[in-house]
Amino acid sequence: MRPQPLGTASAVTATAVCAGALALAAWVDARMADPPATVLGGVFAVVIAGFATLLVHARPGNAIGRLLLVSALLQAGSVGLGAYGGYGVDVAEPDWPLAAVAAQAGSMLWLPSFVLPVTVPWRSTPPAGCRRGGGGGRWPPWSPVSP
Repeated sequence: MRPQPLGTASAVTATAVCAGALALAAWVDARMADPPATVLGGVFAVVIAGFATLLVHARPGNAIGRLLLVSALLQAGSVGLGAYGGYGVDVAEPDWPLAAVAAQAGSMLWLPSFVLPVTVPWRSTPPAGCRRGGGGGRWPPWSPVSP
């Protein structure tokens, strides 16, 4: 199977978005005494997005790379929206547009970014008695990987 350039390009774009959220968090961190977003969360998002990009490029059909990419984008959204909202409400004069909404949304995005990679692979494992491949074994219809 050849690598799909569209998947790789979208993964690289997502990694750039994560790097942008990290840059915004670092910019806000330098200008606020008590920054709302941590730079460490942005570094985590960039590292996970870079690793996911390598997986998407090397194995285009692998769902784990896409799953890690979504998790990294959620973490970057949490960091970026938290930084934008915190600076826009606390420091900027006048307040930035939708800064309060961005701060609230960003504070809620960190949880799915950590829970998603743990729960989806667990849900994707077949229960006892189900086999993959030909023959009589079938994936249950509720499974996220069923055909």
